[in-house]
Amino acid sequence: MLDSSGFTRTVKTKGIIHFLALLQRLERMVRPIIAANDGHIVAREGDTIFAVFAAPPAAVTAAVQIQERVGSDNASRSEDDKVTCAIGIGFGAILVVGDHHIAGDEVNVAFKLGEDLAEGGEILVSAAAHDALDGAGPGAEPVQYDVSGVTIDAHRIRTRET
Repeated sequence: MLDSSGFTRTVKTKGIIHFLALLQRLERMVRPIIAANDGHIVAREGDTIFAVFAAPPAAVTAAVQIQERVGSDNASRSEDDKVTCAIGIGFGAILVVGDHHIAGDEVNVAFKLGEDLAEGGEILVSAAAHDALDGAGPGAEPVQYDVSGVTIDAHRIRTRET
C-alpha cells in the first residue's frame, strides 16, 4: 500500500490540478518498479496505490526501489514539485473481490501502516511480513503502534532516503 504524502497541504497551497500532476508522475515512476518485482497494481484510489506481490521479499525490494527512485527524482526538483510517499506492507491471506479490490486483516494492517503511521519516505512492514522475509532484505527496526486500542507490531525499513 503506497500513499502519497502532503495531499492536504499541497492541494491547499498549489491546487488540485498541481497535486494530480504529481500523482501522475509518481505512478509513472512506481508502476514499472512494481511490475519488475513480480507485483500487480490492484487499485488506485485517490492518492493511494494498492499492489499485491508474489512474496514479501519482492514487495520489500519494490518498496526500497520506489523510495530510492522518488528520492532521486526529488533531488532535481523545487520544493513545490517534490512528491513523497509512505509505504505499508502486510502478508497473509487476502480476499480478492472483483478486479480492483482486496480485503483481509493484513490488507487493513498494511493500509494503516502506509496511510496513517508511516512518514513520507518510510516503509513500514507488518510483523507477519517481516517474519515471512526470514532474514532476506534490508535491516529493519522494530516499532510498535497503539491504534484504537489495538497494538500493531511492525518494522521500519531504512533506505538511503530515510
